[in-house]
Amino acid sequence: MRSSRKLQRFVMLSFALGMALVGPILIVMTGSPVKNHLSEARRQYEHKNRLRIAQNALVFAQSTANRTEGEAEDEEEDESQARIMYNRVGKCGSRTTLELLKVLADRNDFVLATSDINNQKAITVQEQIDLVNYIYQLPIPFIYSRHLFFIDFQKYGALPLVHINIIRDPIERFVSNFYYKRFGDNRENHTVKFSERRVARTVDECVQFAHHECTSKRLFYITPFFCGQEPACFEPGMWALNRAKTNVIEKYLVVGLLEEYEDTLRVFERLLPRHFHGVVDLYKHPGAETGARINTTATKKKVMPSLETRRILRFRMHFDYEFYFFVQERFQALKKELGIGT
Repeated sequence: MRSSRKLQRFVMLSFALGMALVGPILIVMTGSPVKNHLSEARRQYEHKNRLRIAQNALVFAQSTANRTEGEAEDEEEDESQARIMYNRVGKCGSRTTLELLKVLADRNDFVLATSDINNQKAITVQEQIDLVNYIYQLPIPFIYSRHLFFIDFQKYGALPLVHINIIRDPIERFVSNFYYKRFGDNRENHTVKFSERRVARTVDECVQFAHHECTSKRLFYITPFFCGQEPACFEPGMWALNRAKTNVIEKYLVVGLLEEYEDTLRVFERLLPRHFHGVVDLYKHPGAETGARINTTATKKKVMPSLETRRILRFRMHFDYEFYFFVQERFQALKKELGIGT
């Protein structure tokens, strides 16, 4: 066991050193014809940030290599599923989930760290590095949650986390958010200062007259949460969609569905019992205080769009829908494997 840990730390340190040395060469290569399909924004992003990423990976790897054998073995036993990242998607049940996690954190003895930053999902490389360092200073076990596009922690030389998330039908999410911004819910009044004319606008009117918040780029919302922090992730297209799918396959333990919320909780409890033990029972029998908070998150004054509006939105959101159906298929397969909902 000790020799394997030594080898793992050596490999991590060697990888970081290699990245630091090879980084400038790789930057030059990104301008070659092989990479000519990349957008200028993405090339600039890689040119600016690759060496900084490698340098941070080197620092992290060096600190890992300096741990004692006892510390390394204890961490190997404790860390298997101790660190969880929930980069929650807006209007996909995250406030209900956080209310449940607040209770579970006390019952199951783990740290729940959340961020109130809701409108800064894309962050700079330095902010990503700072966040990685902050998260890895949290005592384990923990769950860290924030509205944030995916960050690959291993890219910065950090140990992997368990990534989880929940999504919902893209049109349903959009409609809920559209009216929430205007009227809030039973817990909060409207949270965005709009003109009276804009507040009175319905989704049907927004789509019919092609207002800014109903255009294709603005509607591309769910996929970037799983694609990542690169500029190409913010542009509706196959590159962002395929990257998001790859990250779900390789980085996420579970991506559940709000339409099947109870089964999503069952999967969390089955695969992550250290944190989610008792979550299904808590959801079904939350008690007066928690139940009151959970039952106040439904959006007020929500007007469902017409069939024609739905048809237009479905077309404009086709990348998010392809991603949604991909996640839906994976979730059904996972439930079947676990014997849940059958």
